[in-house]
Amino acid sequence: MQFLRPKFHFTAPRGWSNDPNGLFFDGRNYHLYYQANPEIVSYAQMNWYSMRWGHAVSTDLLHWSHCKDALLPRPPLDGKPDCPWSGSCIVDRENVAGFGKDSVLAFFTSTARGECIAFSLDGGMTFTEYAGNPVVRHNGRDPKVFFHPASGKWIMAVFEMVNYAAFYSSENLRDWRFESRIHGFYECINCFELGGKWVLMAADGSYSVGTFDGHQFEPLTRPQKLFEGTALYAGQCFWGIPEIIVIFWFRLPHLSGAGFLNQMSLPMRLELGAEDRIRILPAVDVPGTMYHSPQKPLTLGSVTIPAAEDIFVVEDEYSVEAFLNGGDRLFAAEKIQ
Repeated sequence: MQFLRPKFHFTAPRGWSNDPNGLFFDGRNYHLYYQANPEIVSYAQMNWYSMRWGHAVSTDLLHWSHCKDALLPRPPLDGKPDCPWSGSCIVDRENVAGFGKDSVLAFFTSTARGECIAFSLDGGMTFTEYAGNPVVRHNGRDPKVFFHPASGKWIMAVFEMVNYAAFYSSENLRDWRFESRIHGFYECINCFELGGKWVLMAADGSYSVGTFDGHQFEPLTRPQKLFEGTALYAGQCFWGIPEIIVIFWFRLPHLSGAGFLNQMSLPMRLELGAEDRIRILPAVDVPGTMYHSPQKPLTLGSVTIPAAEDIFVVEDEYSVEAFLNGGDRLFAAEKIQ
């Protein structure tokens, strides 16, 4: 069987990929880092303690060029594996952290040490670890760092066991203090401003809309789901652009023998709609087909899409993404070969 690469979805050059990490725009290129291991070519081989940050760049969010791996595993520390799990990037335009003007800062979870910083002086191509790591020690992972204009502070939104989103703040991006935590958000926390309000989102797409004052998130809505199905996970939005564009890990557990595992979702634009529900639509121009199936689910091969008045479907070699009723809902699924 000949395996083809997806036409519209990013895949690693070889082996395993999962969570998108450190998404940012530098004014010319979009940067996509991601959890990777080129030696793992089947789900049965999966070892979470062998990960690194892969890296790719694009000028249009659709055509990606592979770069050298950005963050690599370190030797074990006190018998614990030490590899870089998920995190985020920002560009330090004002040299707040003191590593250099316009340095790229990667915040990531070291599996042996805690939340760490690595800095890049060449636009995110190579990184050096901060000698003061770790900057946060806690029972958690997946730091998402952003600036909060109203409080004038840098914020780290991070997952804490067992099921919390926690917030830390800093003036210099190196010294962090605990602010607050909120229950009900698991892994790969995302926090961003949208339509004049704040959104707090977990890896499974559960989100609440509310207010955030730099200290505490106050939900105004009950948790809602951004998407349906189990294919998407661990979405992250880009730093450095005015709109909210997110990429998810797209699981492909039935893909075997292709030499690569999993893919990224289409880049998707988020907007705050009526009743504080998020609308989600493709952020790139890709071909798709519009269907109308208000009374019954729509079946396309191995994939059954929930009923909706309007269903815009983007099919690729191994995946289906269906945008229902103008982006009111999203359904994603693997195509079983």
